[in-house]
Amino acid sequence: MQEQSIEQVSIEDTNEVLEICTQSLLSTKRKKGLSDKEIESQGFLVYPITKADIIAASQDPKRHIFLVAKYQKKIYGYIYGIDFALYLEQHPNWLASIDFTGDPKILNQKLMYGRQVATIKADHPVFTPLFIEGISRMAQEGYLMNLEEVCEGPLRNDRSLAYHNRVFKMQRLGGWVDPQGFSWGLYARCH
Repeated sequence: MQEQSIEQVSIEDTNEVLEICTQSLLSTKRKKGLSDKEIESQGFLVYPITKADIIAASQDPKRHIFLVAKYQKKIYGYIYGIDFALYLEQHPNWLASIDFTGDPKILNQKLMYGRQVATIKADHPVFTPLFIEGISRMAQEGYLMNLEEVCEGPLRNDRSLAYHNRVFKMQRLGGWVDPQGFSWGLYARCH
């Protein structure tokens, strides 16, 4: 009997990871006819990851934490983070758009920007161990803190907010509204 494993993403994992991402997208959940309340309680992703994200993470695991949870060779979930300095290089205007209420010195530390966590089902038990392993790997790589965004409107990602606030005791450091009208809270957790 094979055990569950949590491991670094590989190129071979691409199709399964992208399928989990697609199933978790707000647009997919709306097409399935879920109510706003169901979507908020299950959690959702607003923007997809890409094959290019997976390739970059598999080629540069020091600046990308991209882990997959597998059982009997099937992927049940993933967590993806990118070095914050690298993220800012790729999104140079992002920081200026944030209404940042935290200590600005935080931004000078070695930070990981948490992009996504997704599982094949909203209540899948792999979510918490995957998140904990991701945080552990971030700490092993010398990241002092991880920053994450959670959608707060027009739909609230209640599942994600519950984990950030209650389970992982993350602190809200600010927020912003993106060009598509989604409002986001910026959360941080020290390692």
